[in-house]
Amino acid sequence: MHTLHHRDHRHLGWDRDLPAALRIAPGEVVELAMQDAFGGQLTAASTAADVPGLDLGAANPLTGPIEVVGAAPGDTLALTFESIETG
Repeated sequence: MHTLHHRDHRHLGWDRDLPAALRIAPGEVVELAMQDAFGGQLTAASTAADVPGLDLGAANPLTGPIEVVGAAPGDTLALTFESIETG
């Protein structure tokens, strides 16, 4: 199993020129540890007063990209989510 942590491979947009953060063979298992939609700007201690101060430019962070060996542009990949856990 491979693990990819958001803190190490975070970016803010889809870009085909980003280097792969992980390279896997078809069928391999990957565990992703990702961040919330506001990029960790809100915590359990946050209140409604913190919302206006959010940096929306840092919203919707992405983790990856992951290269699947043998996949080519235009291919459709099938994924199986074995489990999903929230923080």
